[in-house]
Amino acid sequence: MTVIAAPRAPYSPVSHFADVSRSEFWKLRTVRSTYWSLLAAVVSNVALAALLAIFLPSHMSAHQKATIDSTRVSLGGLHLSQVAFGVLGVLVITS
Repeated sequence: MTVIAAPRAPYSPVSHFADVSRSEFWKLRTVRSTYWSLLAAVVSNVALAALLAIFLPSHMSAHQKATIDSTRVSLGGLHLSQVAFGVLGVLVITS
């Protein structure tokens, strides 16, 4: 009795990429510190922007208040959130 093997599908980089992407996404979701890092990024943006909005106007002159760049003030926590995303990247790669 001769057993004939089923023909194998040719190698496809696209299907391999999909498998790798799926496994990396699964790893990202299962690392416990993912949610903490994302929370730290959001909190640092929101909290620092709120603190700047509360305390900065009392230390500014009328001319500075008129010419302030509100976008720059609202993105005050951006550097801290970049650190949180960098930590997330390191944790995902090393886990």
